Amino acid sequence: MVEITKERYRAWIVFTLPSSIGERVELSGSWNGWKKESMRLKESGEFRIVKILKLGNCYEFGYSIDGERWICDTNLQSIKTEFKSYNSLLEI
Repeated sequence: MVEITKERYRAWIVFTLPSSIGERVELSGSWNGWKKESMRLKESGEFRIVKILKLGNCYEFGYSIDGERWICDTNLQSIKTEFKSYNSLLEI
């Protein structure tokens, strides 16, 4: 799930996934050259990470679950990649 809060020229993006999805979740996106960033498990029972990104851009991203599978955000549009997988598309 993605929550977006816009302010002036940037947006705070909160990425969350339920803890039932796996033991370890990493977020990767086009905003930082696809560098993996670990999502923290919160007391609420969700993996969470916050990113601050520039408005007026489109970003591709995805979640790596336990280092074994790649998933998209089900609430956003997804696009096919050159690797025959899919990425989520975040337009802000």
